[in-house]
Amino acid sequence: MPYTAPAPCRQVLKAEIADTVTSVLEGVILHGTGAPNAQIGRPAAGKTGTAEGFSTASFAGYIPQLATAVTVADPRSPTTYPLRNVLGNKVVYGGGLPAQVWAKTMRGAIDGLALPVEPMPSPDGTQPYPLKKMLPDVVGQDVATAQAQLTSQGFRVTVQEIWSPFTKGTVLAMNPGGNQEVDEGSEVVLMVSQGFVLQSHSDSENTPAQSDGESVPAQSDGGRTPVRAEPVTATPGRDRGNAGPGAG
Repeated sequence: MPYTAPAPCRQVLKAEIADTVTSVLEGVILHGTGAPNAQIGRPAAGKTGTAEGFSTASFAGYIPQLATAVTVADPRSPTTYPLRNVLGNKVVYGGGLPAQVWAKTMRGAIDGLALPVEPMPSPDGTQPYPLKKMLPDVVGQDVATAQAQLTSQGFRVTVQEIWSPFTKGTVLAMNPGGNQEVDEGSEVVLMVSQGFVLQSHSDSENTPAQSDGESVPAQSDGGRTPVRAEPVTATPGRDRGNAGPGAG
């Protein structure tokens, strides 16, 4: 059943401003951090959101007749239990699982309400369309090299570190994915290996530390010792799903 507002809506933005914002947000779904997971086969606009440390991930989007928002988080405590290793995803971006849930929900609602396809409003023309640029694929590079390459081309870079058996500083994935056209100056999130785990010897004096299934001897210096996992020779995964197309 569609939401029924208790009172008539009140316009707070000029129509030309709202239409221009909508035009920009259409790009999120067509070729930005929501692509391709948020695509529903008709004009739509939306925005991804990923909280620091992957504590929450969200996608909010709309068509002319209907708006829906999705947030994914662990109800026990989003900061204590971040969105890592969820349903086969190393981490969850707004453009990943939330966008997929949003798209499935919207398709079901559209079919159930028999909503016709309607075009999104056109921008007023006062704001130029952003220029496009090919985003290079930097997966597998060290983070310093990847950052230098991306920033030299005008992209904004955010680094998210995760535990991994790969060499510390290796770029494991990027969002949006490389080798595609994106808006000039877009933000690019790099997933980078931390390369080691910390083990408390007061908790497990004689237990080997684990890192993604690898065991390394525990140290006994009486404190928390960085235990570096042996580098592996496999190439970092290039799936961009929730480190893939559409992460946010």
